[in-house]
Amino acid sequence: MKIRKIKIKNFRGVKELDWSLPNADIFCLIGKGDSSKSTILEAIRYAFYPQWNLTLSDADFYQCKVADSIVIEITIGALTEAFCALDKYGQYLRGWDSADLKLTDEPEDHLESVLTVRLTVESPRFLRRLNTLRGLSHEEDEQVLARGA
Repeated sequence: MKIRKIKIKNFRGVKELDWSLPNADIFCLIGKGDSSKSTILEAIRYAFYPQWNLTLSDADFYQCKVADSIVIEITIGALTEAFCALDKYGQYLRGWDSADLKLTDEPEDHLESVLTVRLTVESPRFLRRLNTLRGLSHEEDEQVLARGA
């Protein structure tokens, strides 16, 4: 399997990233310190996190704005036949045009079959959990949710 596309919104130092990877075997993330190279790698790791209890904090939201949801989408291609089977993930297949680096919602014969994994951290649910950890009462929690912070 190979990553074909990465989309990240509101995660750590990344406000928005929409990166269609060219058809190559090796990639290097090069940049100065604090340019979000590690954040991109962490986003990929989080999308494929093997457990349901992923721990996040308000620092994981872009500029600590927990009112904006985190969305991470990783599209993978070069799938095995087992992944493409209808009883596995076949009904979720999408199409990838490697020439134009474009993703379509429906797989077509001339396109590569790909799957997209999406992780969404919705802010109200996260805020409620964070406020509970901070020891806020239900009334204080409602006030924070109304303010969006």
